[in-house]
Amino acid sequence: LSTSVTVDGKKFITHPDAFLQAHPEQSALIYGEIKKLFQNNPADFLIDLYSGIGITSILTAPFARKIIGIEFNKKAVGLAKTNAHNHNIGNTTFKATKVEDELQGLLVNNPDAAIVNPPREGLDPSVANALATSQIKKLVYLSCQPATLARDLNVFKENGFEIDKAQAFDMFPETG
Repeated sequence: LSTSVTVDGKKFITHPDAFLQAHPEQSALIYGEIKKLFQNNPADFLIDLYSGIGITSILTAPFARKIIGIEFNKKAVGLAKTNAHNHNIGNTTFKATKVEDELQGLLVNNPDAAIVNPPREGLDPSVANALATSQIKKLVYLSCQPATLARDLNVFKENGFEIDKAQAFDMFPETG
């Protein structure tokens, strides 16, 4: 049942049991924007939380020394590892665990950047608080739910983060 999707000229193996953005053309624009953010300002140690099949980790790999992706879905983590291997990406590690169980251990190593792409429920409060009080200098937050995005961004703002850029992508044109 595995299928593939091409993003930025790279073929990624996916599976119906692993999350994938629903609109391929808009997804390509989202991933392109994330890639640009790291092209213009590379990271030393990047954590990719809710990393799925590894698309963001693989696309940003040339602009980071080290990337660790965390994803609860074991099928997605297996695909992320396969996708990284297929693209000869050697600076990524993917772990199948809950973000809230792994984050404190990652933060001890002082990552300077994070990408988060949580489910509609947004970040677990412990994750939002841990990230907001960490030494992370750059946070890229993908959200499909404005209400939880606003809630989580408020936690970051209360802890001294500033929003440098916000970009909306219409994933479902002509819908309410």
